Amino acid sequence: GQGFLVIWLDSKTNYIDIVSTNFALNDKGEQVFLYNGSVQQDSVSFGPQIKNYGLCRVPDGTGSWFLGAQSPGSSNTAVVLGLPTEVRINELLATNSVGSDWLELFNPYTNFPVDLSGMILTDTDPADAPGIVSNTFLGTGGFLRFWCTGKNNAPNNLDFKLSSTSGETVSLYATNRVDLIDSITFGPQDGDISYGRLPDGGTNFFFFSPANRLSPGAPNE
Repeated sequence: GQGFLVIWLDSKTNYIDIVSTNFALNDKGEQVFLYNGSVQQDSVSFGPQIKNYGLCRVPDGTGSWFLGAQSPGSSNTAVVLGLPTEVRINELLATNSVGSDWLELFNPYTNFPVDLSGMILTDTDPADAPGIVSNTFLGTGGFLRFWCTGKNNAPNNLDFKLSSTSGETVSLYATNRVDLIDSITFGPQDGDISYGRLPDGGTNFFFFSPANRLSPGAPNE
């Protein structure tokens, strides 16, 4: 008959009466595979996740993947999502002395998370740009940073870098690669000075120095 088996994804494997693995999951995204011996039975890929939400199939075991309430040992239930057209490119840093360039998305909804799967973040033709990894979610009133590394080799990495010398335009497109949702145009940038919206998601833009701004993933001030 049908049933559920809860497996704890943890490097600790000596729990009593608990089935566990020797690995944990990266909340920035990865792949998980299920094998029967050498035969792959199933797999799932995901991007950045939201704290205290689950990634689940609806209906159980056969349906598509959705963001859901935690339900270990019981049937899955998907949560209601907001429209991705409300998401905004909120802040960016074109010259980072301690790492890669980055940009940040913001979800202005106060009561709905948003699914970013397949949306296009690019500084060029959206027809040629890779989409955001499937099963990537942005929490209610939340922020999500992407690293502009020039290499599309991780779920939170983008295949372009930001130009600090001449500036450019960065755009967010819908999954159809045609409908423009949001964009930011900026000129030459100073090192370690970010540029973004204040208030978050608003229409006015400001520069944020290390002395008067919080870390990425927090409200601008």
